[in-house]
Amino acid sequence: MEKNKSQDSKIIITRGVNWFKKALELYEIQCEIKKLKEKEKGCMDKLIAMSEDQNSKHEGIEFKKIEMSGQISYGKIPELKEIDLEPYRGNPYSFWRLYRKY
Repeated sequence: MEKNKSQDSKIIITRGVNWFKKALELYEIQCEIKKLKEKEKGCMDKLIAMSEDQNSKHEGIEFKKIEMSGQISYGKIPELKEIDLEPYRGNPYSFWRLYRKY
């Protein structure tokens, strides 16, 4: 394990071969998911066209268009600019994301 200082002064710890293999495995899975999402979109677009933009079904399979109200942009409401919304804020969260640099 080797420590390197990054430009923003946070410490980056370089891990070993096993870490690299697992990170590479995750990266490859993410690439496959991206390809599948593209394939899914193409299939969805074709099915929408074949459905003539209408709810459709055949032999127990249903394809329905679900419409929902849009999200409210609270920052655009002038009356809310004077109100402290912090008491209504949810708990903080974090997530991991893997990047591959070439």
